[in-house]
Amino acid sequence: MAVKDNVLRGKILSFFRELFPQGADRMSVVGCYYEYYRTGNIVDALEYLVSKGYIDKREVPHPIRKAEKLATYTINAHGIDLHDGTISDPGVTVLPEGE
Repeated sequence: MAVKDNVLRGKILSFFRELFPQGADRMSVVGCYYEYYRTGNIVDALEYLVSKGYIDKREVPHPIRKAEKLATYTINAHGIDLHDGTISDPGVTVLPEGE
């Protein structure tokens, strides 16, 4: 695991903290970071945050492509605590605002 992965996870967590209580779909998150990170790394970071219980993932059927599902994500209370520094996780580096 690289430090770069930790920082990406922290950036994504901060992104969802700013959106709270709204969430975003996977493609919106990828669209925000694709210039700086590989798409696979972004999706992996999202799934890490879901697996650790910091972000909730909801999949719904795609309205047009019936074989596909749309994934939407929302930060939860545990994720807010991590972002705000109440708890810590060595796998997520939340940078101070402005960095």
